[in-house]
Amino acid sequence: MLEKGKISIRQFSILACLCTIGSSALLIPAILVSEAKQDAWLAGILGLGIGLLLTRLYSALGARFPHMTFVQYSEKLLGKWIGKTFSLLFVFAVPFILTAFMLRDIADFITTQIMPETPIIAIELLTLSIFVLAARIGIQPIARASEIFFPG
Repeated sequence: MLEKGKISIRQFSILACLCTIGSSALLIPAILVSEAKQDAWLAGILGLGIGLLLTRLYSALGARFPHMTFVQYSEKLLGKWIGKTFSLLFVFAVPFILTAFMLRDIADFITTQIMPETPIIAIELLTLSIFVLAARIGIQPIARASEIFFPG
């Protein structure tokens, strides 16, 4: 029975782990090597450090404003107009851009490694339909499926 999109802490942890492993295994090495060449290891360490600093910042903001959402405390910290603009960009533009990048990266991976004869648009349309289906069914079935596929 669905409980209005509620998932357990274990399910959230598994989803976060699978997302991190998937993106770091498929995307990060190719991007690092193409841009940084022999200094990819240094860029990886720098990216990790920046990510940890951002995590610390988000945690500190969450602790400082425990009963406010990200949108609410952005407006409080940055002012009414800049806060609302920043929040709108964060809520709408960032997920759209990340989805577009993820869609292209998945299609590139599949067409270069698994199905080189398949047109990339076919892979993109199939993947996009899976994204839409996942958005329609909600987070709970996805979280349950992730528990099945996660070892341990």
